[in-house]
Amino acid sequence: ALAGVLYAPLQGLAPFNLTLLILETFAVVVVARLRSVPIAIAAGLGIGAFQGLMVKVQGDIVNAWAGLQQVEPYLFVLALPIFLVIWRDLDEIGSDGSTVSLVSGSVGSRRRRNDLMIPGTVAMVVLIGVSFVLQYGGLQVMQEFLATTVIFLSIVAITGFSGHITLGQAAFAGMGALLTTKISNGVMPFFPKLTPILAMLVSACLVTVLGLATGYPALRRRGLILGLATLALNLVIYFMVFQNNYFLNAGTSTTSRPSFFGINLTSDAAFYRYELVVAVIALLITSSLRSGRLGRVLAAMRDSEVGAESIGINMRRYKLFIFAASSFLAAIG
Repeated sequence: ALAGVLYAPLQGLAPFNLTLLILETFAVVVVARLRSVPIAIAAGLGIGAFQGLMVKVQGDIVNAWAGLQQVEPYLFVLALPIFLVIWRDLDEIGSDGSTVSLVSGSVGSRRRRNDLMIPGTVAMVVLIGVSFVLQYGGLQVMQEFLATTVIFLSIVAITGFSGHITLGQAAFAGMGALLTTKISNGVMPFFPKLTPILAMLVSACLVTVLGLATGYPALRRRGLILGLATLALNLVIYFMVFQNNYFLNAGTSTTSRPSFFGINLTSDAAFYRYELVVAVIALLITSSLRSGRLGRVLAAMRDSEVGAESIGINMRRYKLFIFAASSFLAAIG
């Protein structure tokens, strides 16, 4: 709190910039492995001095690649993920299995689904009726609402079902949008020009690979440390890709809306209904993750990984699966 008071006159009360300050601060704490105050103080001074030196020399370093020149002011965001990779034995915070149990007879049961039939049907009728009532501006808001719903379903899948804190879903969603636009416009290297729907599916599969890479640190981590790792990934992608004209200049200014078996979806009402169908499919996929044996395994993972492993559940396989599934949903959104 004292640091925030002292820092505010220099930075202002900008939430995004203050988030970057937190990222730098946690890099210091991670270097100290969350155990040693003296090491944290020394690491803070060392990282601060290193950033000061980088201002003088990083211009020569980044000249080797035009894409890196766009992000040289933000090279410090790489510090946290590097240290998280180096220190593999960080203390686990919030992983003591003290969460409320989810493993019960209600997981995956048909009765629980039947209870949702009536309100779900009413909600669907209302959402369909919206497309016949709202005009241009209102439909745009509803389109964003449905897209955001799919992205939040990906958070339900990873955090709600398996208990893993992830702060990187926005990066997956952004990569899905970027890759879909590039592939549908035919400017993605090594990929042919595809229709928007096919481009969306291919992009989601590519982002799934990124989700697997993100899930790898989760094999040994939970709680705060995993949240930091996913936050670091989010910011690295934001600065290295989304703020980099090297990736954004070609073929990303606009893209066409899809058509499906001759049905034109270019109008706002038709595109809204298309999004509604996609959102329902995403909801069904998310619901299926919690049903049957898979749902019970994910619930056991959330309650106690040690307990789940003691009865022979392969945590490695299921962790990678849930990270891949959630990143796929976020990219679709």
